[in-house]
Amino acid sequence: MLKILTIIAVTIYIFGMNALFCSAQNKRSPQSSPTTKTANKKAKEPSAEEMEHQARVNFALSLIDSLADDARKYKDRVASVRVQARVADLLWERDSERARTIFLRAWTLAETVEEEEQKLVEEKKKKFLSGESQNGFIPLPSNLRGEILQFVGRRDRKLSEELLARLEKKNEEDADSEKDDFDPTEPDLATARRLELALYLLENGETEKALAIADISLHKATTQGIVFLLALRKKSPAAADARYSNLLSKSIFDPTSDATSVSLLSSYVFTPTVIVTMTQNGTLSIRLDEVPNVAPIPERLKADFLRAAAQILLRPLPILVQDKTSAGRDGLFFTITRLLPLFAQYLPDKVSPLQAQLNSIVQNVSDANRARTDFFANAGFSSDEPPARRLEDILQEIESSPDNKKDNLYAQAARLAAMKNDLRARDYAEKIYDSKLKDKVFAFVDFVLVQKAIEKKDTDQALTLLKKAKLPQLQRVWLITEIARLFDKKRAFEAQQLLEEAVTEARKINGEESWKANALSAVAVAFLAFDELRSWQITADAVKAANTAAFFNDKPDLSASLQIGGEFSVIKPNTQSLNIANLFAQIAPYDIYQASNLAGNLSDEYQRALSLLASADSQIKKRVKK
Repeated sequence: MLKILTIIAVTIYIFGMNALFCSAQNKRSPQSSPTTKTANKKAKEPSAEEMEHQARVNFALSLIDSLADDARKYKDRVASVRVQARVADLLWERDSERARTIFLRAWTLAETVEEEEQKLVEEKKKKFLSGESQNGFIPLPSNLRGEILQFVGRRDRKLSEELLARLEKKNEEDADSEKDDFDPTEPDLATARRLELALYLLENGETEKALAIADISLHKATTQGIVFLLALRKKSPAAADARYSNLLSKSIFDPTSDATSVSLLSSYVFTPTVIVTMTQNGTLSIRLDEVPNVAPIPERLKADFLRAAAQILLRPLPILVQDKTSAGRDGLFFTITRLLPLFAQYLPDKVSPLQAQLNSIVQNVSDANRARTDFFANAGFSSDEPPARRLEDILQEIESSPDNKKDNLYAQAARLAAMKNDLRARDYAEKIYDSKLKDKVFAFVDFVLVQKAIEKKDTDQALTLLKKAKLPQLQRVWLITEIARLFDKKRAFEAQQLLEEAVTEARKINGEESWKANALSAVAVAFLAFDELRSWQITADAVKAANTAAFFNDKPDLSASLQIGGEFSVIKPNTQSLNIANLFAQIAPYDIYQASNLAGNLSDEYQRALSLLASADSQIKKRVKK
């Protein structure tokens, strides 16, 4: 009826009186109107399933809402900040104003916590340097404001800039910020956090947002800035090269630029996988992942860098006692020594003056820093990288080597074979005589081989290898669950038997170990595809195990590593299924009420909050079936 009336209205406008006749005809059918209205009313009414879904979503929102207030009362203030930030992120799309308030509240608390932790760090440094304390390990303060910025950065540029402005204002108020010297490896907190946020956005595909955030802080060479530009170059070489070129130009005329700045800038054009420099506070060395198929650095950019570097390195030296540069004499010696071969290759006319500068400071460099210079001088250059050894070469060497050297060679052969998914790796490991070395090699080789079989989705081979494997319990349980998850419904019974084996293995883990809860979490997630009831039972066991543990680790390290001589290999799999909060994210859509009840039983307030938030978030994202 509604559609008919709409047509009539248009017809009246166009055809005038002819439409009245149509209207009169419709009045002769009075029974059609109620029928149409009833049909439309029924169409608008939500189904029982939709109403139930909305009730569950409302319950999930109430969980998030209550955690926003509960988190303010936590004794663990670090946990309080993190939970509030997560709550604000989840609330943003439904109530951005309230989310903004919670973000700002979390920021204020984070500021207090970080400042207190920084004071403790400074006190420990003083005690160590004065000899009052022998403990040289000093943990860094929490980066809570950086974590909040990651949430905010994805949501609102304006709020991100507001929070960064607070950091900049704090820098201005800080007495230390009034000093003339500048250390590129330790920029002010606002610069460091801004560039860290930009890198986070870049790595998550938000390139335009990342550039908008980063550009403000790319006027000086800093460690974080070079790391960002190297990451940007993998995605957009032209954009990265343009910003680097601009940074070079500014560095030439910046009086705070010194040998440390030059060392950092050199990494972009010559050693993109290694950043290394020496300052008056020590030596910094960072290794970055190598990404193949990146466009080569233009020769023009290399020449521009060397010309800029020469201008900075050849500046007149301040009096030794007045040298406030971040590099000092030690850093200047290191940088010139490291780059001199490059000048000889690309800009030979600068070699003599640089050598003269080097000779003038050599007597002011300590023996320890000369040794460090020798050690790091070639870091990242191709000449420093040993050629990769072939398995065939190692096997040939074994035949002609004395017995006391064969163990290391067999270990190298086993490692290399495993990385190539060559099953002979176990045969090589078996030939190792030293029992301790043999166990280490088997632990690495077995884990790698089973992982390779899982990647190929070859469940039969993975199971065969797993039966022979000599692995820690947590690794074994996790691998079993990864194999079971490859099975389809036709092999459900086999998968369930396999997972019951994982349960038995998990229960062997010491009750006080946090790993037991992690292991049971992985099993419960895997069971969801085959037996929902059994998954709920094991989830309850995981909660009990978490409450029994002496401490709870929500991010267990499942990596397998092996070092043979100077060669080091490490495998770091994605272990999200071991996280108990992830378990609740997976199981909550089946029954949010039961999931929240179980998560609420976790005694650790931080894990309880994360698990409740994960449950609520997954329920909200779940779509009702049509």
